[in-house]
Amino acid sequence: MKYNCILAVDGLDGVIKFNENKIDLVLLDINLPKKTGIEVLKEIRKKSKVPVLMMTSYNDEQYKITAFSSLCDRIYRKTFLSFITWDKNKSNFKKILSWG
Repeated sequence: MKYNCILAVDGLDGVIKFNENKIDLVLLDINLPKKTGIEVLKEIRKKSKVPVLMMTSYNDEQYKITAFSSLCDRIYRKTFLSFITWDKNKSNFKKILSWG
């Protein structure tokens, strides 16, 4: 299976690129300039049910509650170990992509 990645430099750019492309999966950070990840997620949900995985370095439960109430599919806490376990998570990402 081949994947293409579209990179956005900030939240506003992310919304623009989402609207201009066919996106199958969104990996979204909560802490973004111009529009927060939560704001981007709300914009995405107005138009699409595409799977959205959010990443955060925050340990604050309120961010998680807000993200889930905005209908993200999963939240990952950014740590060094989360990057080491990427191989383990690849199968989870493949399952999420097959939800469509």
